[in-house]
Amino acid sequence: MLHVLITVKPSTRYPGKNALLAGYTLAWLAWELLHEAEPVQVWTVGARAELPELLPPAWRHIECATGSHRGDIEHAEAVICPAAGDVLVLAQLTQPLRRRGLLHEVAACTREHGCAVTGCLGRQDDWRTLGEGGRWQPQKGQRVLLHDGALYGWLPGKVGAIFTPGAEHGVVINYAGQPVDVDEVADMPPDLPGGFMRLLLNQQ
Repeated sequence: MLHVLITVKPSTRYPGKNALLAGYTLAWLAWELLHEAEPVQVWTVGARAELPELLPPAWRHIECATGSHRGDIEHAEAVICPAAGDVLVLAQLTQPLRRRGLLHEVAACTREHGCAVTGCLGRQDDWRTLGEGGRWQPQKGQRVLLHDGALYGWLPGKVGAIFTPGAEHGVVINYAGQPVDVDEVADMPPDLPGGFMRLLLNQQ
């Protein structure tokens, strides 16, 4: 069985962003659930008031505010009590771009490696960073695999691995392009709806 956790808490840097972004994760997940053969239970975790009023009746909510994201997830896992062989998957509203089929692939990768993260084939454009006196490095960024945070997967009891950057993780490629992580107003892509639909329709 798969347990999908959607975590949410009020944003101080971008108030109201959860309401703006929730539809992308919910629409993507609805598509994935239609095409996933394995049973899936969806759990919303955190501040229920930050989510749309109407959610599918089969979804369950765990209200909590432990003071840390990891604390909320660990609390949720304790409430869920997943069975051996289950996979837990975290989907955050702040990473709204996910291609279709990603949930199934992350679950399989998690079972193989114990935990999994998603990544994008983007550019590490460090040469664009302006330093003191307007200086920058001469080399151009290379195409690299960047951690995008769109999905995290782990086996029961192993949630700590997704919070440990130096740990080994299985990796599933989400899409080609730069990661989208909306923490502030300036992070909102100008054509988020278009990018979302292209990924869902497999037109990246």
